[in-house]
Amino acid sequence: MFAHLLDAARYQFDPMHTFSSRSLIDVFTVVPLFLQEGGFSYCGDLCPRPSWVTFSYIRAVRVLFTWREIENSSIMSEMEEFTRAMIRSLIKFIVIVIFFAGTMFVFETLGDLPGGSDKELSTGMGSTSFMTMCYYTFVTISTVGYGDYAPSTVLGRLFVIAVILGGVLFFSIETGTIMAIAKLSATGKGKFTPRNPKAKHVLVIGGGVVSGSISVLESFLLSLVSSSHGDKVPEVVLMAPKGPEEEMVALLNTRWATRANIKYLWGSPASVADLERARISNVEICFVLADLNNHPMREDLQNIVRAAAVYRIYKTPMLVMMMEAKHIKYAVQAGIPESMCCGLDDLEISTIASSCQCVGLSTMIINLALPDIEGLDEYEPQDAWLEEYMDGASKELYGLQLRESYTGKDFCQTAREVYEDCGVMLIAAQDRDGQVVMNPGSRFIVQDSTVFFCIANDEDSLESIRRHEGRDWLIAYENNRNAAIEQVQTERRRIAATMSRPALLALSELNDVGNEMGNFGADGEEDDRKTAYISRTRSVAKSTATSKRGGAMPVGVVGRAGIPRGGAMGRLGYPRIKKEEKKQKPVQPLPSGSDALFEEEEFVSLPQCQEEIVKRGNHIVIIGLDNTGSLFPQITSTVRQLRTQVLPTPMTSIPITILYERPVSSKILEFLAEHTNVVYIQGSPLKLRSLIRAGVDRCAKLLVISGSGASGGGAETIMMDQDAILLQSIFESQCALWSHMPTVICELQVPANIKQLSEDVLSKTSASASIEELNVKTTFSSKGTRTHLRYASGLIVHRAEFSSLFAAAYYTPGVLDLLKSMCKAPQSPFSSIVWKIPANKEIIGKTFAQVFSEMIKIDAIPIGIYRRINPKKGNTLPIVYTCPDPSAIVDCGDCVYIMASIDWCKSHAMYTEGIFDTPREEVEREEILFIPRLSQIHEANDGEGRDEQALNQLSIQLQGMGEDGTLREHGKCPLGHRLKPICTPDEGWACDECSLDSVPAGTSMYGCKKCRWVCCMECYDTHDVSESPYEPSIPTLPRNDMSRRNAKYLSDDDRNSDT
Repeated sequence: MFAHLLDAARYQFDPMHTFSSRSLIDVFTVVPLFLQEGGFSYCGDLCPRPSWVTFSYIRAVRVLFTWREIENSSIMSEMEEFTRAMIRSLIKFIVIVIFFAGTMFVFETLGDLPGGSDKELSTGMGSTSFMTMCYYTFVTISTVGYGDYAPSTVLGRLFVIAVILGGVLFFSIETGTIMAIAKLSATGKGKFTPRNPKAKHVLVIGGGVVSGSISVLESFLLSLVSSSHGDKVPEVVLMAPKGPEEEMVALLNTRWATRANIKYLWGSPASVADLERARISNVEICFVLADLNNHPMREDLQNIVRAAAVYRIYKTPMLVMMMEAKHIKYAVQAGIPESMCCGLDDLEISTIASSCQCVGLSTMIINLALPDIEGLDEYEPQDAWLEEYMDGASKELYGLQLRESYTGKDFCQTAREVYEDCGVMLIAAQDRDGQVVMNPGSRFIVQDSTVFFCIANDEDSLESIRRHEGRDWLIAYENNRNAAIEQVQTERRRIAATMSRPALLALSELNDVGNEMGNFGADGEEDDRKTAYISRTRSVAKSTATSKRGGAMPVGVVGRAGIPRGGAMGRLGYPRIKKEEKKQKPVQPLPSGSDALFEEEEFVSLPQCQEEIVKRGNHIVIIGLDNTGSLFPQITSTVRQLRTQVLPTPMTSIPITILYERPVSSKILEFLAEHTNVVYIQGSPLKLRSLIRAGVDRCAKLLVISGSGASGGGAETIMMDQDAILLQSIFESQCALWSHMPTVICELQVPANIKQLSEDVLSKTSASASIEELNVKTTFSSKGTRTHLRYASGLIVHRAEFSSLFAAAYYTPGVLDLLKSMCKAPQSPFSSIVWKIPANKEIIGKTFAQVFSEMIKIDAIPIGIYRRINPKKGNTLPIVYTCPDPSAIVDCGDCVYIMASIDWCKSHAMYTEGIFDTPREEVEREEILFIPRLSQIHEANDGEGRDEQALNQLSIQLQGMGEDGTLREHGKCPLGHRLKPICTPDEGWACDECSLDSVPAGTSMYGCKKCRWVCCMECYDTHDVSESPYEPSIPTLPRNDMSRRNAKYLSDDDRNSDT
């Protein structure tokens, strides 16, 4: 009765409410129940005694009405729609069962109505009647069938028919409703319902979700929702204006995606209704991912529109991935704050270019930003190197504000005290301009508002030094950056106030947008005309050369001016190119017998100056793997960073050869002409002729930049990297014929494709291994993408992992600024970058803690070790050990990663000796003078067994290695080559590589032990140090006239005969 009064009051005692379903149910259920309990003792004949007949079971229908009211309120808004539908169906089922059971009980208890009893006849079936047969027929055709109990009254049987019909209809309707909701949710047309209504979630939009590679999106999500983040993992909503494809559905059904509650919504960021379905008001940050396979300009503009549509209405914090950093200004003009945008090329190209100067830096950067590698608790004996590598890969980047006790101290003093107290390594700080500066040095004084970035094992290790817990430091970080932005805007407004037309100020800021990152109109009409011209020129050259060579396939000539005698390259212009075409002679066909090895191809554009570069060797080759011409911005950006003016001259004077299949425009040629010793070769990177002409067999470093991967074809992921895999296969098959194996840094689109590459086929120890040994060796590390030995050594760069770096910004805001500072080109001689210095006598044998303590005093911060090759531990390639354990010992042959300025490296030669290459031009005269002496030695060795006599007659002044084998100061190679630490436990220096044909294979140069195999660990283990002093030796030439081959690539028979 009280509930009825409340319900009536709810409808303001409306008279019509008396005839509503709720009121009628109350009347027919409450009043009889009240009467049969004797509520009115004076009713006399109306209710002489309590009645057993009751309709109170009908009140179960009120439960269904109440549940609908609850659903319509905001109480259930946090529950998932599918879950609500299941609960609703369950309540309906319970209500129907109670209603049907109660009604059946009443009918069977009352019996048949007067005059309505069924007349039965005795038959072979038993007592039957027409009504009985109707009931039997219905329950049979409905597939229900008789049960243990069956109604005996006519009214009961009629009601059972209604029950059966109602039951079938109920299950059909509810099943269809639930399936429709499930289908709606699967196609993304539902509404996102979080598991925890109080927690915020992440929204991901952009071309990376709409049409991007699923491997890139998977890498981003894996980094974002990794279980290593613990309770901080957010729920994720993906939104795209189409239904999920098969690959997307498979991704969402994975165990880790289901655990993290990653949902897909079919909608547009420009639709307010779709954003409300994604609960935009509860979004913590919105990521706008780019489709790496799309055209950069087109993709960036589309993502700017998407981001602006969200930010304009809701002001949601976001991070927009721009394919090219120069397009960020367009985003700013659209109303998106510059701090919310980041160029992917700033990270990708800068990291690859920096890895050329500092091998292994890419692996260090990605491992610091990505979550821990899971599933590797135990290691096999052949994977012992993983213990140190995994320890370094588990380190993470954190932002913090230090306690007030550190205020007023310089950065280096603060970094030393923090490292000694808790093992945390401070590597960067935010300066007064709001920028993140790597190792600002002792000149930087810690302020109260200074924000630091550090490397630590976990967040718990920061407790003793940080001022605030959690992300409270982010407030100071944003305040510092906003203050710097406000200063810039104030200055901008001041300049605009002095201008007669202030609008021109914004125009002047965009004048150099098209040239900032090297995109010199590669897609313009002018380039189309130039491409057509070059193609026609190539066709004419082809037909002419074919007629002169008797039908042989020509090598087309579209080259550049040669390098002048001094080594500097003259300015290039398009008319000069056409002049050079007339002067260039066609390349002669190779002798018969070699045609199978050097296959004919359609064209190779070879400038004359390239021959000089290849002859000298030790150059850098940049290879572009893309047939669409979209890699010119990346290539020019790489050249710009390698030619940064503030870098030491020996680093910027290394010749660079670019091998790319697409014809180059005149604007790009003019850009390349501004840098010395840079040559562009148009040719196919997958043809051996092009590779040999580019000098890959004699170069020092080889950078392989992958394109969009669109040429892979189909959805097969391995085809995304088909060109890179084929190129690596060419290197592996030809490395035995080359004088040495260059350092190959290759970019892959899909991280899983690294499993297609062998771990050690390019290493020094594998050159002499048999095919059976290489096939048998399958390590546990090769099964992972980030534990693969090539990745651990910094030779493979996963392009998809750069998108994962954006996910790291969710946990450590500002980490992208930090990573860009680690890999970008230095802006001044005082800018700190990462260097890889060889371990010398000042470092060898010391613990990393001792090295850190000594070098921090002189404004350098060690951050890692590049471990040498150690076959006993299973690493046939060097590995990156990030932020080593303080007790880790620096061995001979290792290198140490340090953060220091260029000025520091120039003024501390005792540490940096060996990292700068000696310019080849300065030693040409010494090479010419020394070659005749080697020729005399060769004549003394021609089959007369006078090796020792020739050795005694040879008098070479060598410095650096004493008679007792101790290490002295850095000496000088007799041929003038640069010296590097040898890769054996001996403390000495060895000649890096000898590219002169007149030097016989096996010639032991400066600092070598008696055995000619400088880097052969097996030979070193069997060699007695006290057997003979360390002195140069000229062993017998190998058999089969293989004098041009390096000793380390000889066969086992040659090794045994000559050792």
